[in-house]
Amino acid sequence: MKTGIWEVTPGTFKSTRPGYDEICQILSGTATITEADGSSFEVGPGSLFVTPAGWEGTWLIHDTLRKMWVVADLPAAAG
Repeated sequence: MKTGIWEVTPGTFKSTRPGYDEICQILSGTATITEADGSSFEVGPGSLFVTPAGWEGTWLIHDTLRKMWVVADLPAAAG
């Protein structure tokens, strides 16, 4: 597992989670996250959510956002 703090300024960007799950807790700022199926949700201070392996979406950052993240790498396939 890995953890960290991430900060981004206002704007829009696409994001993916190739091969890992990510747990996010928003520390400050606000954003709208739109998932690949078109559904969206708002996040702000205290929001806690998971973007699972394979997730794709778009972040619209309304004001500088700071999050704590935890990444859980998926085990390699046995073979």
